[in-house]
Amino acid sequence: MHNSIRENLTKEDIISEIKLCMSGDVYKKNVYVLLEGSDDIKFIKRFVSDNVYLFESYSGRDGVFKIIEDYFYGNNHVIAIVDRDYISDNSVPSIFYYDYNSLEIMMANNDMVFESIYAEFYLGSKSVYELKTYIISQLVGLGIYRKINAMYCKGINFEGLAFGKIDTNQRGICNYLIYKELDKLNAYKLDTKVDIKEILNEVACWQGDYDSNLFILRGHDFTRYLAYLCTHKKGKSYGSDIIEKTMRCTFRREHFEETEIAQTLFRYQQEKALSILAAV
Repeated sequence: MHNSIRENLTKEDIISEIKLCMSGDVYKKNVYVLLEGSDDIKFIKRFVSDNVYLFESYSGRDGVFKIIEDYFYGNNHVIAIVDRDYISDNSVPSIFYYDYNSLEIMMANNDMVFESIYAEFYLGSKSVYELKTYIISQLVGLGIYRKINAMYCKGINFEGLAFGKIDTNQRGICNYLIYKELDKLNAYKLDTKVDIKEILNEVACWQGDYDSNLFILRGHDFTRYLAYLCTHKKGKSYGSDIIEKTMRCTFRREHFEETEIAQTLFRYQQEKALSILAAV
């Protein structure tokens, strides 16, 4: 598998490399999987067969869609696995999504994985179940801001939004403070002014159950907020990258086999007579 991983390539290099590999695949057994980034490669490489070539996108999810739709649409041997990130409908049959909204949410929702994270990093008073449900409930408001931004292409800048500014002293996230901070971050962009009443009304009216909330949350928000809650306890401080690495290491084959993405890929490889997933 090491020789079947391609990273840090331009769009043109990726397209050329796939076409070159295809031309040398006499028996048409190989599958070419486009992924958003290096973390996705680290995660998925353990679960795929030796016939699979993994390609890191030149530009995240947008780059994945560009290559699939413009150059390999309808080619069963070129597929992609990406975060859903508020996409409600996908008309491209060769693009697959992690469970819920993202890779991180899929991993964190596994009880054994989250229990390991809890035991290693959390020093607070909440139980493992209380901590997970608390994080999910606290992030729904921010998730709705992100969903509205994605659905209506508002172009809102979220970079620089710190949890210390919207959850002071770890007492809970204030949705009004989210608005105030986003307003500051986007003050120079008059066309992205946020309608606070619209978004706060969306938050107030949201009636989602546990699973519905998992489709609202952004994965990196989850790990960043978890890292924030694990900070300032007895001098300990953790970054979200450490938590994400630990989740990837803890997420085992038996966990992957239980996911919807694994079952969807299995059905696809059966229908197309391909070998994508590694044999157990």
